[in-house]
Amino acid sequence: MQFEGAGITLERNVIAMLSECGDIPPMYEDPDFAAKPISLYLNPDKVPEYAVSSKRTSNGAADDSAVAWYRPGHVTADPDYFKCTAGCGVLREGTGLNDSWLVGGFAALALHPDNLIENLFVSPMHDFKTYGIYTCQFYKDCQWLEVVTDTRLPYSQSLDDVPKAANNSVSRPGHWLYGSSVDKSEVFIPLLMKAYAKFH
Repeated sequence: MQFEGAGITLERNVIAMLSECGDIPPMYEDPDFAAKPISLYLNPDKVPEYAVSSKRTSNGAADDSAVAWYRPGHVTADPDYFKCTAGCGVLREGTGLNDSWLVGGFAALALHPDNLIENLFVSPMHDFKTYGIYTCQFYKDCQWLEVVTDTRLPYSQSLDDVPKAANNSVSRPGHWLYGSSVDKSEVFIPLLMKAYAKFH
């Protein structure tokens, strides 16, 4: 019998509740890690330059609409944790955040022959596509801990720093705000980064 952690149990309970809401269940929204600036910045009142558009709000404040929150299915037609297509496994660091150390660590795990990176995802791909929820596990203080969150990810609508190949065959211009695969439909990096951010 396989051990079932608290995170995957929570995910299953949430899916059961969402399934009771009708034929087309609503997508999960994590109440503990909202799709808001408070989840992105140490001080949400001081939004970094990379997240500010050149526009101003009606009261003259900086407009942070350069960053939107999208689910993978709103950016690309066929998102998966991992892809085996041209561009898969080719990673890019995020905009304005020096996350190359974390992206590099995930890349090293992804190359390991024992599927180490895949083992960090303990929920099936169907859950993140259908219900907008997923569970990752991280090892800390001599134990595996599970993190459950939703699939809303910060997305930069600016095309300034996107390689041309990254925009082929996608439905929405721009790129995931932080580390990601060049193939936007391969979403293991932004999903892991979100779970890791919630974990800490």
